[in-house]
Amino acid sequence: MKLFERYLSRKPILKTEDEVATLIEDFVNGTGGDWDWGSFISTRFESEIINGAQNECLKVAQEFPPTGRIGWCNEQGLERLRAIASELRASGKGPNDPEVAFIKHLLPSVVVEPDTKPELGLKGPSYHICLPCPSGADYRFTLWLGSGEKQISARLLTAGEGLDFWYMPFEGAAFRSAEQLGKAFLETVELLVRHNTRVEQKRGVFFNHFKCEYESENGWKPVYGHSSARWIRAPRILGRRQVYQSPPLVGCI
Repeated sequence: MKLFERYLSRKPILKTEDEVATLIEDFVNGTGGDWDWGSFISTRFESEIINGAQNECLKVAQEFPPTGRIGWCNEQGLERLRAIASELRASGKGPNDPEVAFIKHLLPSVVVEPDTKPELGLKGPSYHICLPCPSGADYRFTLWLGSGEKQISARLLTAGEGLDFWYMPFEGAAFRSAEQLGKAFLETVELLVRHNTRVEQKRGVFFNHFKCEYESENGWKPVYGHSSARWIRAPRILGRRQVYQSPPLVGCI
């Protein structure tokens, strides 16, 4: 009883979401300190978000009990712990992340969501933002952020998620620095949300071709185009060419 009272009387610990996410990941990977996990699950934190993640970790032990006598949980539980760490890290990516802050300035209602299946070998947070869908649009954009390759993709509203459609990768090798890449990414996002856009799909003999353009004062300007093999599933179109469109999400510049 005295131990419980002492626990309640202790001053809440100040930790960041990123620090606690790393602690959870270290525990899952078996690289954490001997007492780190026990300290984590028995500590009160200043952040209610971290306290919520702590409660979720406690539930894992009950919902996914270990197969043997030793351990916190089974393999499914470890996957859940990884997801908790990813969600926790993404929740801390607010104004401290300049790219998210810029996007939230343009569209305050957007929500940052952790990726359920981050890239293999990726170290660090991986998350995305599904932009709102304006009235009358044929597709909606998703922004892929975090430690992996930045990318902007569009999904046709009348087609399944697994179908190939327009996307624009931002590969590090194409830029002189991370700052230049980030600047190009945000400039492209602003073009897409402030202007009418259209995506052209063309069916060739061996490839499907996708091209995105935005409408400027001087007419339609290219954003990015790419091609993919015909055997990759794409939206069915009548004829060899189909054009989809979307109004702007915010007022024009």
